[in-house]
Amino acid sequence: MAGGRPVNTIVSMTGAVFLLSSMVPNACAIELEFAVASIRPSEPQSPVSRPRMGPIVFSRRGSLKELICLAYGLEKLQIMGGPKWLETQQYDVEAKAESPAQPSDILQMLRSLLRDRFNLQVHSGSQVMSVYALVVFDRRDTLRDAAKETPPDGVGAIQVDTADVRGRGVTTRLLARYLTFEVGRLVLDETALDGHYDFTISFGEVKPPEGSPEAFGPLANAIKDLGLRLEARRANVPVLIIESAAPPLAN
Repeated sequence: MAGGRPVNTIVSMTGAVFLLSSMVPNACAIELEFAVASIRPSEPQSPVSRPRMGPIVFSRRGSLKELICLAYGLEKLQIMGGPKWLETQQYDVEAKAESPAQPSDILQMLRSLLRDRFNLQVHSGSQVMSVYALVVFDRRDTLRDAAKETPPDGVGAIQVDTADVRGRGVTTRLLARYLTFEVGRLVLDETALDGHYDFTISFGEVKPPEGSPEAFGPLANAIKDLGLRLEARRANVPVLIIESAAPPLAN
């Protein structure tokens, strides 16, 4: 949209919060590793491509914290401790498995890569924190079953424009992740909806800048048009605690 912020697309192939039943691999488990992997400090002016997972794990100007979130299926709010450069230092990462692998195996390979190249040591825990629960209060036609041409696999894509948000083939789990990013508090998917949906969330007027105190009000009202709402709660949620990390070894 002219004069607005650039269009952003959020796509996830790892699932969402709490997807991984075992966040830290068992010491007796078989170690899986990528056949080839490259990690280099990013050039400041290079284009950004946030970490994503598929047959190839790929990232441009992604932080170690973003890679940790990808590897363990968590949000940044669930990563505790570690040095400050976890979020500020950016890296270009490309890694490929020797042969086609299941998503769960790719995740384990990514964890092994972070352990070996960043000396990342972690342990799992839990913490009581303020969260929002995404719930259904009045199912409406504005939250439509995904169009037939939408691929049924994955969790869909959310496109963010200046004054609206459009979802295509989106699970409510991915919607909760998007809302987590927008409201700055962990959003738990408690809708019990297991389908893939198309929707448009319209703000009516130009959306407030990210991080502004006015941003949450319009967003909360907008998702009510989908028959959904956010309820403030306290909950005990899984967290990942960083014991140690170091800049990566040279390729």
